[in-house]
Amino acid sequence: MGATNSIRWAILEQVIRLVGRKIGGVQVAPGWPGDEAEADMVWAGEIDGEVSISLMSTGRKYRDDLFTIDWHFRSIGTDLGAATTKIDEMVGAFEDVFADDPTLGDFAGLLVAEFSQGPSDRSEVKSTGWVVFAMGTASFHARYE
Repeated sequence: MGATNSIRWAILEQVIRLVGRKIGGVQVAPGWPGDEAEADMVWAGEIDGEVSISLMSTGRKYRDDLFTIDWHFRSIGTDLGAATTKIDEMVGAFEDVFADDPTLGDFAGLLVAEFSQGPSDRSEVKSTGWVVFAMGTASFHARYE
């Protein structure tokens, strides 16, 4: 039997736990942490998607939930190479979680989970050194009864 309720928030929490274990020393948060932001961090951005319901059947209808979670990566360091390497480690941790960890498949109704890296950018700031940013998107397809 599939899930009957949206699993979006449960998946967000599980990804945060799994990635946090893989990249110790990096702050992983469900949203921008404001004043508590650390130099090396990952935070979830917008959760977006749509639920479609097929009306061509009788009885309880399946609901297909196609949704994405945007992830933001940041590393601040005095050396551009070190900050860029840290970003690569953080993005790699996400790729590893999606490729290797079987617990994402434990969610009732989750059919597909994907992670893709988005654009990255860097800037030199006189007071802190280099700030490197990257983005990624996790895409999911769940079916609920």
